[in-house]
Amino acid sequence: MFVSVLIFENLSLSLSLSLSLSLTVTVHFCVKKTLELLKMRRVCMLIAILLGILISVQVSYDDVGNFVFDFVPAIPTETMCYYSTMFISWSTCDLIPFLRKLNLIPTYPSCKMDENDILVTVVPAKGGIVLMSRMMLEWSWRCNMCMGMELSPHKSVPLNETGKGYWPPYEIDTPKHDSDILIAATLMKKWHHYARTQSDRVRCVVVTRDPIDRLRSHHTYTMSDGDYDLRELGLKMKQATSTGDALEIMWNRMARESMIRSHEYLTSALSLGCKQIRFEGFRENFNETVHSIFRAWNINPEVQSDLMDIAVTHDLGRLSQKELNSNHHVSTKKFSKSAKREIVNAIRENEEISSLMETQKQELHYT
Repeated sequence: MFVSVLIFENLSLSLSLSLSLSLTVTVHFCVKKTLELLKMRRVCMLIAILLGILISVQVSYDDVGNFVFDFVPAIPTETMCYYSTMFISWSTCDLIPFLRKLNLIPTYPSCKMDENDILVTVVPAKGGIVLMSRMMLEWSWRCNMCMGMELSPHKSVPLNETGKGYWPPYEIDTPKHDSDILIAATLMKKWHHYARTQSDRVRCVVVTRDPIDRLRSHHTYTMSDGDYDLRELGLKMKQATSTGDALEIMWNRMARESMIRSHEYLTSALSLGCKQIRFEGFRENFNETVHSIFRAWNINPEVQSDLMDIAVTHDLGRLSQKELNSNHHVSTKKFSKSAKREIVNAIRENEEISSLMETQKQELHYT
């Protein structure tokens, strides 16, 4: 796995990581399919290295994340989850410590005031998962922390008549390895039990979002073919005669279950004493919201400036229009303001949906 790092030791960290990731994934796939064919393995390695270079030099892409998101609509969610989880755990728990031992990257002061703490973020689907995942991954690289993240669904909500579909999951398994920092994404219901096995002191934040905005984001994401497992549902929504009908299709097939279960997940985490971080705060005052996370996690003041420098690169409010347009995960940019208002109006006009959203808003302290 470390071949590309050892060969290209003078390249940047991002290049080494990209080469290593592409090498790992490609060789893993090729060896699995053609274990005995040495020639094929060499071809796979060449493809992996070329792919890593393309990612690293960012040919027509602003960052590696956008490169990856290009493939999200084309790759089954189960596959994406598997390799994403593998890369996050491998890069933070194995690769970075290995590079530091070789003195290929610098060693920094500890980011935790107490090394025995485990840092946790609880976040729902369409409520800041991508933002928090990106920041926490880069913070983990910087702080030499092993990151726990599991995306593979334990069981899933059927999205079509065949009962197949991984989006959104009922429940996410906990990581299979020890970790210093954990992102309990979507519905990792046993995250607190896992965290307590890692440390007696759990410092956790819960990222919440106005339920109406989160449901609207579900709508635009599905309509924009943002995920492989949502394509069929998105097609049916596009064929609807009105926004209200499209909303009802999504609500009955997926969103009702998602909104109810994720809300229970959030309120359960808040009842444990986790600090509430409003997703809206990232738009209103990005730096202060990030500092709220630092305070909840008791982050070492000496490193907060460095961590903030990392965080602001993911602030959508600081991006140019060109950069924003190239961010493939932001589905709302494909919809006009009037189209988004129409979705919100449809939510408010549906008695069942509106009633549930208002109840959830109150329980999450949104006025």
